Amino acid sequence: MNVFDLVVGDIILLETGARIPADCLLISGQDLTVDETFYNKGENSRAIKKDMFTTDSDSTSDPFLLSSTLIATGVGKAVVCCVGENSRRGVTDEKLDTSSKTPLQKKLENLSGIFTKYGIIAAVLIFAANMFNMTISIMADSSWDFASMKTMKKVCEDLTLIIIVIIVAVPEGLPLTIIMSLAYSVMRMKD
Repeated sequence: MNVFDLVVGDIILLETGARIPADCLLISGQDLTVDETFYNKGENSRAIKKDMFTTDSDSTSDPFLLSSTLIATGVGKAVVCCVGENSRRGVTDEKLDTSSKTPLQKKLENLSGIFTKYGIIAAVLIFAANMFNMTISIMADSSWDFASMKTMKKVCEDLTLIIIVIIVAVPEGLPLTIIMSLAYSVMRMKD
């Protein structure tokens, strides 16, 4: 029987090495122990003994079998109590979150912002230095004036240089480059 065809009330057979497909209640079994490290995040790696369900109010036995846990030893029968999203697995599984950024993406954005900031600062400093240089040249050369075509051409060249510096400083290809280098490193580690 397919695991996806299970419904509440089905009786399933359990044996050593099997993974429990749904939340169940143990109705019969011998020496049944279950590894529940899937739910306790590895804190308790020992197998937990499971006993049959009884109506005795003084009983301290644990007849509940959680989905995705592993039968460590023994055999038994259990009745399915919860399936799918209603099971413990459906409640505890974290959904894949594609909207938030990974730590690598956050660091890359931070690094990209730093490159951009320093690029803009460098562009402004270059422009200021070129304007200062042009002003000194105009003052030193009496044939050159502020309103001439030569001056406008020099200002346009300086503005073009600033735009180039800013475009080069914004690392659009940085995330792709780092991802490709990480993929290459993983392939090298695999060999």
